[in-house]
Amino acid sequence: MAVGSRTEAERAAAMLGAPNGAAKEPPAIEVTDVSKTFKIPEHRYTSLKERVFRPQRRASHTFDALRNVSFEVGRGEFFGILGRNGSGKSTLLRTIAGILRPDSGSVETHGEISPMLALGIGFHPELAARDNVLINGALHGIGRKEMLRRFPSILEYAELEEFVDLPLKNYSSGMMLRLAFASGIHVDADILLLDEILAVGDMQFQEKCFETIRSLQRDGKTILLVTHALAAINQFCDRAMLLDHGSVVSMGDPERVINDYTSAALEEIVAEGDAGAERWGDGTAEILDLWFEDVEGKRVNQFRRGEEITVKIRAHFNEPLADAHIGFSLRDQANQLLFDVSEPAVESGDVSRGTEAVLATTFEGWLNPGYYSVWPIVAHIEEITHISDLRANFGKFMIEGEVQGIGPLHPRIHTDVEVN
Repeated sequence: MAVGSRTEAERAAAMLGAPNGAAKEPPAIEVTDVSKTFKIPEHRYTSLKERVFRPQRRASHTFDALRNVSFEVGRGEFFGILGRNGSGKSTLLRTIAGILRPDSGSVETHGEISPMLALGIGFHPELAARDNVLINGALHGIGRKEMLRRFPSILEYAELEEFVDLPLKNYSSGMMLRLAFASGIHVDADILLLDEILAVGDMQFQEKCFETIRSLQRDGKTILLVTHALAAINQFCDRAMLLDHGSVVSMGDPERVINDYTSAALEEIVAEGDAGAERWGDGTAEILDLWFEDVEGKRVNQFRRGEEITVKIRAHFNEPLADAHIGFSLRDQANQLLFDVSEPAVESGDVSRGTEAVLATTFEGWLNPGYYSVWPIVAHIEEITHISDLRANFGKFMIEGEVQGIGPLHPRIHTDVEVN
């Protein structure tokens, strides 16, 4: 069981919205057939004169952000929402928070809500930390005296004691986000709405945020989390839901929903191919092909977590090159570099015109579920700025399976080069 997760009995009780043996309470959140459509103007007016004398430019088209979305979140449940950009996740959270009104359907909440949808919104850059915290408290109905009592704890949590009198305009973005997060968790609320706000500050502060979320979970708070962090969904959530183009695609066990999300994302990525991918180099060598093989040597682009993965890259040398290397970098879906591979194209490192080389790299795929991209490169190793060919996001594969911990894991690597 993941650190911070609850027992199966506790999960079941949370889903029912009541402790074991107790009468069932109304759910904390009830969303019924909610739809929301936005009008997108096709032309922006730049002056009053243009608005008056060119009314024919008022054309617009509609965008269906939510389409008949229905679900419930039990009291004390931790519920995650996944989906690609533009799928309706943030619109749904803003509708639940009461910031947006649905065009049809209904939203009912039972309990005080604390929406943490965009950290720092409402902060005034000319004011210092204390005044901004007081304003944040007032927005949540907490009086000045009570917020002043809580302020030392907020400041200590945000690790900003020595900057208490500094106007926020002089804060770094990280300092402002820490203050906003600390202010948000020090308000009294039964329901927390979290929109991509777990990755705040450095690694040490992020771990503090995770521990705070675990503590809120243990205290029985109802939490709705929108995030692209699959590991967080698996570690924290009792259930999850996948949105796509405003509609519910799947809902239930977090691992199954994560796999549905990654499968759909990979299908779309593979269909797009490498069209529009950036490419750099002087053309002295050319990367012709890149593919993935399983343990049986079959070309595939889906693997189970822990399975052996072979990456093969075929390159052609248009000119003689001294000390030429072939390699690649592996990146996650957030474009974070995981590891690099670099090997001489031939044993001596010097290749002649017309040479073709295939780099074969095998590793155990101990990576968390999600899709990963490969950036192949041919370059002069002694003069790394001299790139023969570099292709961004040229190959992509997906890992399925159970999430373990936060972030990707590093595999063991074996490399071989075959020259024709």
